[in-house]
Amino acid sequence: MKSALFLLSLVSLSTARYLGTRTNNTVLPTGINVFPPLQTVRNELIDGPCKKVTIIFGRGATQPGNVGLLVGPSFFSAVAAIISSANIAVQGVDYAATDLAALLGGSTYGAATVASLANLAASKCPGSQIVLSGYSEGAEIIHRAGQNLSNVTSSIKAVVVFGDLMNGQPIANVHASAVKSFCAFGDVLCGQPSIIMPGAHTSYDDVTPEAADFVKEKLSV
Repeated sequence: MKSALFLLSLVSLSTARYLGTRTNNTVLPTGINVFPPLQTVRNELIDGPCKKVTIIFGRGATQPGNVGLLVGPSFFSAVAAIISSANIAVQGVDYAATDLAALLGGSTYGAATVASLANLAASKCPGSQIVLSGYSEGAEIIHRAGQNLSNVTSSIKAVVVFGDLMNGQPIANVHASAVKSFCAFGDVLCGQPSIIMPGAHTSYDDVTPEAADFVKEKLSV
């Protein structure tokens, strides 16, 4: 437990450094905004109209809003670049997202919320294709939600997880061919690397275009 807490503290430090640069909205002398503000709260399933694709996303521990700054916004943009933002409704998962819950296998409340949102998507928007995704603890709650997804299995077209602490474990009621897991080289939280890279767990924005390509293959849009 102590070693796991130490590793999570390294990840939290890396995340804090990343967010410090990402949220400062640095402006060059030319006036170009290098990092425009990102949306950390997305409630388009709950508050908006039905779309062809519904993405339900679980943020990582300690991330802000309900989709966070790491991975989520980059992933949504990558998918939108392929199938158009007009076809996508993004819904974040509202849950506490704490380091301790991540160490204990992910939030049970978060998992229940994922299942509830998936069922809402299937009932409110029966023609919408559901994509489940999560980063770090958000990936764990996708796993834990699986047992409660039996009523919406046919609507779930793809599952993409990043830095998954339950990497390699199947997700109940989702066929393995519909699941793509990304575990970066050196990320000890999702793998057993020979070399530990402290920044590996915060590197998944780099693979979101590949994740979006996988999603596109599974959709009919």
